[in-house]
Amino acid sequence: MSELKVDTITPVSGTVVSVPAVYFYAYLSSNQAMADNTWTKAASNTVVLQTGSTYDNATNYRWTPAVAGTYFISGQVELDFVGTDSYILSSHASIYKNGSAEITLQLWQGPVSTTRTVGGTVSGIIVMTDSDYVELWGKTDMYSGSGRFNSGTQATHFMGYRLLD
Repeated sequence: MSELKVDTITPVSGTVVSVPAVYFYAYLSSNQAMADNTWTKAASNTVVLQTGSTYDNATNYRWTPAVAGTYFISGQVELDFVGTDSYILSSHASIYKNGSAEITLQLWQGPVSTTRTVGGTVSGIIVMTDSDYVELWGKTDMYSGSGRFNSGTQATHFMGYRLLD
């Protein structure tokens, strides 16, 4: 059996490269109303963890990484109806980058039924500069009435982290 003992390993370039950890996780703390069949930003206002202070949980509900790189971004929404005698016709979730849809998922598209709550996760890999930003959006088309983002047990949340390049 061979054994290798080393006190120091020096890269060929002579320098050690450190990759900073960059991440965030925030969730919606109370139900949020949304107009019928209208894209609405999820106001994930409770930050559980983040590096630096790069998640805006009070005004724009968006994350700016402050470090260029490749990121895994994920958002989960739970959408349900408000009122009685209503149900969902269709629902979507989307991650926006710099104000435009980057990744969109259709959560539900069905015939008239008694569906009243729809949830799902939209996620993907996004290349970002230090000043790009991402947001979580949702839309639900109701047979009648209006919808909302459900906040129960962090049912609507938003997160991301940097991948090693």
